[in-house]
Amino acid sequence: MARFRNLGGLSEGQLVAGPWGDLSPDFHQLLKLFAESRVAAMGRAQGREAGEGMLGKVMGEIRRSFSVAIVRSQALCLLDRLSHLGPGARAAAQRRQQTLGLEERRRRERQAFALANMGRGLSRVGRAFVP
Repeated sequence: MARFRNLGGLSEGQLVAGPWGDLSPDFHQLLKLFAESRVAAMGRAQGREAGEGMLGKVMGEIRRSFSVAIVRSQALCLLDRLSHLGPGARAAAQRRQQTLGLEERRRRERQAFALANMGRGLSRVGRAFVP
């Protein structure tokens, strides 16, 4: 984030995407900086300066790719939240609780077994063997 602060005028926490893919003004400014940087790099690679038409084309490509990523991520978040609703959600929560209880019981059994067998085996070398 520190690198983005040096781009000029961008402050932390101002890059916001809305529920319908709308972007904050600072987000638009960042996309414009990305496009200008890409056009400048393309111009250097070709050995000539790119025109205004190229900036618009690159800006459209960047906005389209960001819009798709934003809308897709919001749809995935919505689907994930919907998966926690419905009649199966309560049963799934009960199964999770049962699994946690079983794991805790098994952990206690392992700990008890380890404590019970701590004084046995090779650690008793030199002592009389008592089964």
